[in-house]
Amino acid sequence: MENKFENEPKTVSENTIVTRKVENAKKEGITKGALTTGIISIILLMLLSVLVWSLYKKEHNSQLALMEEQKIVFFRAVNCTRLYDQRLAGSLR
Repeated sequence: MENKFENEPKTVSENTIVTRKVENAKKEGITKGALTTGIISIILLMLLSVLVWSLYKKEHNSQLALMEEQKIVFFRAVNCTRLYDQRLAGSLR
Protein backbone atom coordinates (compact mmCIF):
# COMPACT_ATOMS: atom_id res chain seq x y z
CA MET A 1 0.00 0.00 0.00
CA GLU A 2 1.37 3.27 -0.99
CA ASN A 3 0.65 6.45 0.83
CA LYS A 4 1.11 9.40 -1.39
CA PHE A 5 1.15 12.70 0.33
CA GLU A 6 1.75 15.63 -1.86
CA ASN A 7 2.51 19.09 -0.62
CA GLU A 8 0.75 20.92 -3.36
CA PRO A 9 -0.95 24.18 -2.60
CA LYS A 10 -4.68 23.97 -2.65
CA THR A 11 -6.09 24.82 -5.99
CA VAL A 12 -8.84 27.33 -5.97
CA SER A 13 -11.99 25.77 -7.23
CA GLU A 14 -14.04 27.37 -9.93
CA ASN A 15 -16.90 28.05 -7.52
CA THR A 16 -14.64 30.09 -5.27
CA ILE A 17 -13.45 32.19 -8.21
CA VAL A 18 -17.00 32.83 -9.33
CA THR A 19 -18.02 33.71 -5.76
CA ARG A 20 -15.17 36.23 -5.47
CA LYS A 21 -16.06 37.81 -8.79
CA VAL A 22 -19.69 38.09 -7.73
CA GLU A 23 -18.71 39.70 -4.42
CA ASN A 24 -16.40 42.18 -6.18
CA ALA A 25 -19.09 43.03 -8.70
CA LYS A 26 -21.56 43.53 -5.86
CA LYS A 27 -19.17 45.92 -4.07
CA GLU A 28 -18.56 47.85 -7.28
CA GLY A 29 -22.30 48.06 -7.93
CA ILE A 30 -22.97 49.36 -4.45
CA THR A 31 -20.21 51.95 -4.84
CA LYS A 32 -21.51 53.11 -8.22
CA GLY A 33 -25.07 53.21 -6.90
CA ALA A 34 -24.07 55.31 -3.91
CA LEU A 35 -22.11 57.68 -6.13
CA THR A 36 -25.00 58.02 -8.58
CA THR A 37 -27.46 58.60 -5.73
CA GLY A 38 -25.20 61.27 -4.25
CA ILE A 39 -24.85 63.11 -7.54
CA ILE A 40 -28.60 63.02 -8.20
CA SER A 41 -29.29 64.21 -4.66
CA ILE A 42 -26.94 67.17 -5.03
CA ILE A 43 -28.50 68.14 -8.37
CA LEU A 44 -32.01 67.94 -6.89
CA LEU A 45 -30.95 69.97 -3.87
CA MET A 46 -29.51 72.67 -6.11
CA LEU A 47 -32.64 72.79 -8.29
CA LEU A 48 -34.93 72.98 -5.27
CA SER A 49 -32.83 75.71 -3.68
CA VAL A 50 -33.02 77.80 -6.87
CA LEU A 51 -36.79 77.27 -7.00
CA VAL A 52 -37.28 78.25 -3.36
CA TRP A 53 -35.01 81.29 -3.75
CA SER A 54 -36.93 82.50 -6.80
CA LEU A 55 -40.26 82.06 -4.99
CA TYR A 56 -38.88 83.93 -1.98
CA LYS A 57 -37.56 86.73 -4.19
CA LYS A 58 -40.92 87.06 -5.95
CA GLU A 59 -42.78 87.20 -2.64
CA HIS A 60 -40.23 89.67 -1.24
CA ASN A 61 -40.67 92.01 -4.20
CA SER A 62 -44.47 91.88 -3.93
CA GLN A 63 -44.22 92.69 -0.20
CA LEU A 64 -41.93 95.64 -0.96
CA ALA A 65 -44.37 96.93 -3.57
CA LEU A 66 -47.26 96.58 -1.12
CA MET A 67 -45.35 98.44 1.60
CA GLU A 68 -44.46 101.22 -0.83
CA GLU A 69 -48.10 101.52 -1.89
CA GLN A 70 -49.22 101.69 1.75
CA LYS A 71 -46.60 104.35 2.46
CA ILE A 72 -47.81 106.47 -0.45
CA VAL A 73 -51.44 106.12 0.61
CA PHE A 74 -50.57 106.99 4.20
CA PHE A 75 -48.65 110.14 3.26
CA ARG A 76 -51.42 111.25 0.93
CA ALA A 77 -53.91 110.77 3.76
CA VAL A 78 -51.68 112.71 6.17
CA ASN A 79 -51.20 115.54 3.66
CA CYS A 80 -54.94 115.70 2.92
CA THR A 81 -55.69 115.82 6.63
CA ARG A 82 -53.09 118.54 7.12
CA LEU A 83 -54.53 120.57 4.24
CA TYR A 84 -58.04 120.08 5.60
CA ASP A 85 -56.91 121.19 9.05
CA GLN A 86 -55.21 124.27 7.54
CA ARG A 87 -58.33 125.20 5.57
CA LEU A 88 -60.51 124.62 8.60
CA ALA A 89 -58.23 126.75 10.76
CA GLY A 90 -58.17 129.48 8.08
CA SER A 91 -61.93 129.58 7.82
CA LEU A 92 -62.31 129.86 11.58
CA ARG A 93 -60.18 132.97 11.74
